[in-house]
Amino acid sequence: MVYFHNPQYERTPRVPFERLAEAEPVHVLPALRQLRPTIEVRYEEDHVDLAAGPGRWLWLVVPGRVYLAGPDGRVYHSPDVTALLRVHDEAAV
Repeated sequence: MVYFHNPQYERTPRVPFERLAEAEPVHVLPALRQLRPTIEVRYEEDHVDLAAGPGRWLWLVVPGRVYLAGPDGRVYHSPDVTALLRVHDEAAV
């Protein structure tokens, strides 16, 4: 549908698995969602209140960045989003 309605649209090619560490965080997130589908995705316009803690793990997507919020409201950031997944996995142990 996107191609039909916008002929100037150019699809962004997927980043190869070997280069995930150097990819933009938002392009890595779909692969991480495949690995951990229980971590929900929320966007800036969702107005997530972290003051009381969301009670679950969340990916927070804002322009140019991806954060990981823990159940207690702590927010983690790294340019390498796979490092954030390790934070989640280590906390789950």
